[in-house]
Amino acid sequence: MGNILGCIATEAACCFGKTACNCFCKICGSRSSTATRVGYASMFVVTAILSWIMQSDWAEKKLEDISHGYLKMECPQGDCYGNLAVYRICFATTVFHILLSCLMYNVRSSRDFRSGIQNGFWAWKFLAWAAVVVLHFFMPNEYFMFIGKWVDMPGAFVFILLQVVLLIDFAYTFSEALIEKWEQHSDKRYLTLLLTTTFLSFLASLALTITLYIYFAPPPCKLNQFFISFNLILISLTSLLSITPAIQDANPKNGLAQASMVAIYATYLVASAIVSEPVDVEHDNVCNPTNGSEKTQTTTLVMGTVFTFIALAYSTTRAATRGEILSTSAGDESTLPLINDHQGSSRSSHVRSAVESGALPSSALYDDDEGEDGEDSSFGPPKDDEKDGVQYSYAFFHAIFALASMYLAMLMTAWNYVDKTDGIAVVGKSMGAVWVKIVSGWLVIGLYGWTLVGPYLYPDRFGY
Repeated sequence: MGNILGCIATEAACCFGKTACNCFCKICGSRSSTATRVGYASMFVVTAILSWIMQSDWAEKKLEDISHGYLKMECPQGDCYGNLAVYRICFATTVFHILLSCLMYNVRSSRDFRSGIQNGFWAWKFLAWAAVVVLHFFMPNEYFMFIGKWVDMPGAFVFILLQVVLLIDFAYTFSEALIEKWEQHSDKRYLTLLLTTTFLSFLASLALTITLYIYFAPPPCKLNQFFISFNLILISLTSLLSITPAIQDANPKNGLAQASMVAIYATYLVASAIVSEPVDVEHDNVCNPTNGSEKTQTTTLVMGTVFTFIALAYSTTRAATRGEILSTSAGDESTLPLINDHQGSSRSSHVRSAVESGALPSSALYDDDEGEDGEDSSFGPPKDDEKDGVQYSYAFFHAIFALASMYLAMLMTAWNYVDKTDGIAVVGKSMGAVWVKIVSGWLVIGLYGWTLVGPYLYPDRFGY
C-alpha cells in the first residue's frame, strides 16, 4: 500500500516537471542519505509536539474519556500534569530507535537489504512507531515512574555529554577549515570570516553577561551572581590559556576562535539556566523577571517551544552523523570507501575496454543515475550516494535518537517538574533544569580546557 501511494505521489509530482519530481522524491523517501536524515528528524519533531500536547488539560481529559477512565495520569503525590503521558511517548520512541539500531548493525552500503528499511517504507515505520506508542499507554503508571527516574534521566545526561563533545569538535573543525582554506587559496576572506566570528562571539558573550548582571543579579540573588561570575572567570581563564606559548607549542591548532565559541555557548547556558528558575514568591521573582505576575502570551510560548523542538531535532541528526568522533567502532567502516574506490576503478577500466571493443554501448560509461552531461537524467528518486559505503553509521544514528528521546522526556517534564500557563505546558521551569544547564556549561568549559592542556601534558598520546 505504501509503495502504491508513493508511486501515485511520484507521478503527480512529475506532472510539474523534473525539479518538482526530484524534490518530492527526496521528501517522500529515497536512497539519498540526506533525505533519510530529514525524515527521521521530522518524526522526532512529531514526537516532541505530541508530547507537549499531552501535557495540556484537554489531552488529559480526552485520554480519560477515550479509555473510559482507564488511562488516568495520576501519581501518588497527585496530578502529574501529563508527565506520565510524556514518559510513555518518549520511551516508546526510544524503544523504536533501539530496535532499529539493533536491526541496522553493521550495514555497510545501500546494497544491504536492511538499508531499504532505513531509507524507505516511511508509512510503515510511522505506523509501527504509532503502534508502539499506543501499546505503552496500556502499561502501568508505576513502570513509567521508574523509567522517568532511572532510565530517562541517566540517558538524558549521556546525551548532554555527547552534545558537549560535538560542540568542542565543531569549534575546532570550523576554525581549522577556515585556516586551511586561507592557507591553500591565499584568500583573506576566510581569515576575515574567522576573525569576525571570533570577535562577535566574544562580544556577544560579554554583552549577555552584562545583561544578566543588570536584570537577573540584584543584591538578593546570590546564586545568580555566583553562576554568572564563575562562568565569566572560567571562560576568561580558558581564553587566556589558549594563547599561552606552551599551549600553542603543544598544539598549534588551539586559539581564540575555539575559545570564543565555547564562551558564547557556555554563557548562553547560564542565561538559559537562570531563565529556567521557577516562580519565587519570597523574592517576588526579582531574580527571574520572566516569572512576572502577568500571564505569558500563548503565541510566544508556543513559538519558543516549537523552536526548541526543531533545534533539538537538528542537533540530534548532526550528532548522529558525526558518530566517528564519539565512537571508535566507526573506524572499522572508515576503510570501506578506499576499498570500494579501488573496486570501482577496476570496474571502470573493464567497462571502458568493453565499450572500445564495441561489446557495450557508450552509455555504459556513465553511472546508472547519470547521463553524458553528468547530471541526473531520470525522473525517479535522487542518486544513491551510499552505493560504495554508508555516509554514516545507521546503528549509531538510531542510538543517538534513542538517547535524544530520553533527553526530550526530561526537557518536557523539566526534569520531573512541570508548571502550566493557561492550561499550556511550560517547558523547563524548575531548579532541576537550572542545575542541568549550569553543569552542562561547566562540562563544556572543562572539556575544552582538557583539549588545551592534554597535548601539553601528554604529547605522545595526542600526537601533535
